[in-house]
Amino acid sequence: MAEYGGIAAGSCDAETKHVTETPDVASVGVQWFLAAGLVDEITISTAPVLLGRGSRLFGDLDRDVLLTLRGHHSTQDDGLVRATYAVQLR
Repeated sequence: MAEYGGIAAGSCDAETKHVTETPDVASVGVQWFLAAGLVDEITISTAPVLLGRGSRLFGDLDRDVLLTLRGHHSTQDDGLVRATYAVQLR
């Protein structure tokens, strides 16, 4: 099983949480990890830029995800805001 930043990554059966082989993390996206129940915390960084168009941050999800704010931090020099949330699948 491969490790990414000290965290083991593998494909997972969402029902049994059985890890088998390592997926291509770049192509899987966060949706796969959320659906498998492998995410318990997420940090979102927001830059002070408004775009006219864009894509959904997490794409299409098969169920609702409840985010509970755990903490936040902002930097005054660049306006970047970081918010950390606890993740609960519904």
